[in-house]
Amino acid sequence: MPSEEKSLVESYEKLEELSWLIGEWTNTEGNEFSKETWTRKNDSTFSGFSYTQVENDTVFAEELLLSQKAEEVYLTVVAYGQNNDTPITFTRVSTEENAATFENKLHDFPQRIVYTQPTPDSIHAWVEGNVNGAFQKIDFYFKKS
Repeated sequence: MPSEEKSLVESYEKLEELSWLIGEWTNTEGNEFSKETWTRKNDSTFSGFSYTQVENDTVFAEELLLSQKAEEVYLTVVAYGQNNDTPITFTRVSTEENAATFENKLHDFPQRIVYTQPTPDSIHAWVEGNVNGAFQKIDFYFKKS
């Protein structure tokens, strides 16, 4: 009987592989300040919020949700002022130690979002894809706060 009970408990180890994202991450370059915060919402979901300020004006803000459903991990993004504030979902297509790639080939830009943790106190993330046939990549560097 115990083995039957165990099979009823869902495992979220694929999401747990990304637990290194949890925390507060910041970057300051000149008069630009960016912050991304990740928290554990429950066993199957991490919740994130990211924003960028130039001087005292918020020029970018987004809500993020990392969730595991069955064997898939999804990154859902609501970037305010973009896509009519509609959630856009990306599917994890690869995971390596301290790195994850999410993809949505049908989205205009980006089609790919990548998170890496080159050192325990830093995150390097980037978005990439094609815009009007030209490849574009935007990097984000954060340090643990």
